[in-house]
Amino acid sequence: TEKAEQNIDEVEQWECPNCTAEKNGLRDDEADGSSSLSTISSAFAAEPTDDVRDADDLKLLSIIHEMIRKLMHYDFGYMFRTPVDTKQIPTYTSIVKKPMDLGTISSRFINGFYKEQLGDNFCLMNAALEVLKDIELVWHNCFIFNLEGSAVYRMAEVLQRRARRIRARSFDNLLSERVRSDLTAYIDMLNKEREEYRRL
Repeated sequence: TEKAEQNIDEVEQWECPNCTAEKNGLRDDEADGSSSLSTISSAFAAEPTDDVRDADDLKLLSIIHEMIRKLMHYDFGYMFRTPVDTKQIPTYTSIVKKPMDLGTISSRFINGFYKEQLGDNFCLMNAALEVLKDIELVWHNCFIFNLEGSAVYRMAEVLQRRARRIRARSFDNLLSERVRSDLTAYIDMLNKEREEYRRL
């Protein structure tokens, strides 16, 4: 019995090598935005200028776009690359009120959605905030719809961790204090929403 319990403990403690490496941090957990700069410059009808603030904000959006591409092409990224097929999962929209996926966010970067959404409040820093909120929404939707500990739930946890690590290593210093504060408040709101949903 003692040996059986020990074997069970070892199984429960086992973790795949990829997950262990990811938790310890990957070499690829940094982004400089260079692969996305021309795309983002075109999308926002701007080129890097001598204005330091404009150049920094454009660099910020380029890094975030590059991060999204990294996440989509990471091991579990395929799960969050396209919208959930509601024909196959008809109950999804009765639980998830604002569906979101990484591919949609990437497309919105290019097609002017964030400019239009923000209207008179548009600036590059506000666009960055809206994109980061949408990324958090991807994980939130997965957490609220799927059982904690399920395979898809754990995939979202891994990608959320990666996104936050890339942010910390690559562009957190480029975010304004207001954006960091607003993003933290948004994440707190999503966490509370999940807690309330679980109590139902």
